[in-house]
Amino acid sequence: EYNGVVSVTLVSVFIFMTTNEIRSLNLFMIGAWMIIGYSTFSLIKELPRIRITQNNFSTYLAYARIACFLLVLSTQVYIFYKQVHLTTDYYRVITSEAKDAIFWLKNNNYHSQTAIETGNSYGLQYIWWLEGLSHTPTYSATDRNLFSFHTEREQTDIANKIINSNNPRKIAELSAQYNICLIFVDKDVYKKSGILTDAGFKLVYENSDFEIFSKNCKPN
Repeated sequence: EYNGVVSVTLVSVFIFMTTNEIRSLNLFMIGAWMIIGYSTFSLIKELPRIRITQNNFSTYLAYARIACFLLVLSTQVYIFYKQVHLTTDYYRVITSEAKDAIFWLKNNNYHSQTAIETGNSYGLQYIWWLEGLSHTPTYSATDRNLFSFHTEREQTDIANKIINSNNPRKIAELSAQYNICLIFVDKDVYKKSGILTDAGFKLVYENSDFEIFSKNCKPN
């Protein structure tokens, strides 16, 4: 059983290295915690037999196992803490400012228009809210590895090309090529709104935290 757990853990690492599918690391986390649990019981059984004053290979090996166990345990606790923090931010309830901007899109009937969203510095991706709440097809300018399907990753690449470009002409060309007519901007993330204006986009909505730019859109 122990060998099976180790095999699953190693396979999950292999999958991640070959596909960059970040969710495959969930198997790694499960396997790592199972290994920690097995090692804990093994160490508890061995502790009574370890003699501190005895200088032999078995004693040093036991100390090494305890050190490795503590290292792996502390690493897993740290990773778990970071993962919980990221997940909390990733799925947190949107702010009232974000809700107002998304409802503006919904109420102004941009349902069939394709948008790009910038994401934010905390990890929350507005794509889920834009598509689910305002029914606006959206590409997210974020890490492509957060998405599973090839089409989603292609759309992410397109969004990043547009958002990360400093060339207004290139932004205009790419937007026309991929029929992008809306850009949903988190002001904390994207500081180059003037470039969008130079590329032909018009500011159609703004509040303290968000801007929405439009170009050649045809509201329903």
